[in-house]
Order: sequence, then structure tokens, then C-alpha cells
Amino acid sequence: MAAYPDNYQKYLTFNIKTGEVYPISKEISANGLKWIFDSYKSTVRKRILNDKDGNSDEDIDDFNELKTTIDSLDSQELFGKYIFTKKGIMLSTERILPHVVQAFEPDRDLLVPYDKLKIYKAATAVVVK
Repeated sequence: MAAYPDNYQKYLTFNIKTGEVYPISKEISANGLKWIFDSYKSTVRKRILNDKDGNSDEDIDDFNELKTTIDSLDSQELFGKYIFTKKGIMLSTERILPHVVQAFEPDRDLLVPYDKLKIYKAATAVVVK
């Protein structure tokens, strides 16, 4: 076994009253989910580019790999890891770089405030007011 074995995690958000899985689509409309998805990708791309500017050319492959993962990100991956907080919905994606170069990983967390989501509130929403 390697020093850093592969692992797999699955994140689920539950309705605390029913105990059933609570999909983000019950809170946010399809247009809102698209807006969140596009905003997330744009934000993480900017973080990657900002970090890239401060590093040497020999590290370019790591940054290109990061950019590729964001470009190929699908909505199921993004909306598979979220949590409702007091301030908004926190989304995140998994880190992809090996531990040796994890210092190059951008911050993959994004808090989307509820006030920005109000216009995208789904009819079934109970969290977004």
C-alpha cells in the first residue's frame, strides 16, 4: 500500500425532519444552478491564474492540470458537495493534485450568499428565503 492511498468520499445533505437526502435542486431553480455552476468555475479559474502568476515556469504543468479539471468540471461533481450555512450555500470540489504539490491547489470552497440566490429560489425551497 502506498503512503498516501487513494480514497473516496461521498457527501450527502439530509432533510433533518425526514432523514431523506435533500438535493440542492429543491432550493434553487435550474437557472440558479447554472448561475452557481458558472460562477464557481469562473472563481476557481481566477484563483488558479492568480496563483500561477506567482510561480515559476517549471510548475506550469501542475497549473495546466488544475485548469483542465475546472474546464471539465460537471455539475454533478459540484452539486455533490454542498452545505447550507447561516450565510449561504457552501460548495466545494475535491483536490486533485498529489500531496507533493498540493501547495498549488487553489481554494476550492465558495460561499454563495442567500441574498444572491433569492431570485433563483425554487418553489419547494425551505432554506432560501
